[in-house]
Amino acid sequence: MKYRKYITGSLGVVILGLAVFAEQIGLDNDPGWGRGRILMLEIGGVLVAINAIAIIFRNGFTNISALISKIFERFDAVDYSIRLNIFSFLAIIVVSAVYIWSFLPFANSNPTTNNYSQLAIAFKDHQLFLHEKPPPALLALSDPYDWGARYSIRRSFTMDVSLYKGRFYLYWGPVPSLLLMMFSNERLQVLGDQYVFLVFLYGLFLYSFLLIRSSWEKFNQALPAWMIGVALLAIGISGPIAQLLNLSSIYEAAVVGCQLFFIGGCYWAYSAIRITPMSSWKIAIASLHWALAIGTRITILPAILFLSFTVLFHVWKENKLYHPGKLILNLSAIVFPLLILMVGLGWYNYARFGSVSEFGIRYQLAQVDYHKFTKVFSPDYLSGNFQNYFLKPFKTQPKFPFLRAIETVSSNERITGLLYTTPFFLITLIPLGRTLYSRTFLQTISVAARNGLPAENWLVLGLASSSLILLSIILLYYYPAVRFTEEFLPAMMLLATISLGRGYEIFKERAAFRQSYLFFVVVLVIFSITVSILSTVPLPRTNDALLFIKQVWQFIGLR
Repeated sequence: MKYRKYITGSLGVVILGLAVFAEQIGLDNDPGWGRGRILMLEIGGVLVAINAIAIIFRNGFTNISALISKIFERFDAVDYSIRLNIFSFLAIIVVSAVYIWSFLPFANSNPTTNNYSQLAIAFKDHQLFLHEKPPPALLALSDPYDWGARYSIRRSFTMDVSLYKGRFYLYWGPVPSLLLMMFSNERLQVLGDQYVFLVFLYGLFLYSFLLIRSSWEKFNQALPAWMIGVALLAIGISGPIAQLLNLSSIYEAAVVGCQLFFIGGCYWAYSAIRITPMSSWKIAIASLHWALAIGTRITILPAILFLSFTVLFHVWKENKLYHPGKLILNLSAIVFPLLILMVGLGWYNYARFGSVSEFGIRYQLAQVDYHKFTKVFSPDYLSGNFQNYFLKPFKTQPKFPFLRAIETVSSNERITGLLYTTPFFLITLIPLGRTLYSRTFLQTISVAARNGLPAENWLVLGLASSSLILLSIILLYYYPAVRFTEEFLPAMMLLATISLGRGYEIFKERAAFRQSYLFFVVVLVIFSITVSILSTVPLPRTNDALLFIKQVWQFIGLR
């Protein structure tokens, strides 16, 4: 046993010998020192040096190891909630750094789109249409909505706006522009939609953190505290986030802004329901968030209607017999913000297009004429979209970044399936399977129908149902795009996170299986983040990374 301390050094000496005498023993038939022999020489030298340092400073390393062990013992003695906060804080720092690093190329560049700011300027001037005037050549066309007819002048006006009675409108929801009205016109002229996107994205991540942190000890108390950091990294960096950060236009801002308000509403609703009696002001804030989500992107409406119904049901069950005054107050808190928003949106549409249900899609100057193309949603798209969003692989290449997303023929979008970029969502299958095959499943539904749902059950039902509803809408839509995965993925990722504990409990009697489960989750997250980032690295960052790699290779003698 006393010779074990020399194993590393001995291995290094062997590798050094192989490098020096490679030609004599037949390992290298070429004379001279090639890259492989130089690398073996360096590895052998490093192993010998490490062994020598470890022997010389063994006492010092022993003391350091003991100190580290004491630190971990003291850290384990710290309250579980405090440890959760520490790992959450570290994850937030990492995610924030990734967002800033990814966004820096766009910070000082000309905005890709400036639509929300332009609409805010129009609102401040008491008008619902943009200041930009349609060019005469566009208005002179017999059919300006025909892509082929206006192709030659397509760069003379803003893309994807709606043209109606000689004026430009936005078909995107007005809420972000209403929020931007606080800024001066001078600031709005240079405030591109990429800044709106970044604020919305960071807000979505923070609300996701708040929802996870507030529910963690209910769902995942058995897990080690560091797992919350792993989950937050998966939510903040994996999936379409990396690619959306490289795009950052109004399309991405609308989707992420809607999800910010939607998840924010889920957080406040959960915070209200978990308190007995329910908090009326928290219900009102939840409803306000959901109203803002609808006002940002109308496609969220079915999911919000479902969640609002579940909250109304919970309010009714809790207050109908003993607290009629509280019942009216809570019902008003959930209904009024949504009602005011729907009336406001109806007026906004009627004032612009003469119809409460027309958002401007029919008059959109897109590559599709929506007057003629009516098959916007269809079951015919289910199979292809499922393949694109979940199963589509990435392609490999010999040079950095080694992975690239494959272009989709129907939309020219580069998409990699979530099975490769976000396999973390598969964790949701564990509790789903246990629930469906549970003998008490129907009994649980019956009890919930009589007494209402507990807060934790409401959260699981809400996240699962809303993600399925939104996923169904996207799968039925004719145009596949990366940004649309962010319509349903935030709720799905949150559901996967709160499901971690249930998977861990399956192996509660077997310590080895529990450790294997944690290792499996960590590997999923690392794989998700790696594929998500590498497959979407923009070309400028690719060149910088290649230069750095070449310098490293030159330093170690590979080039």
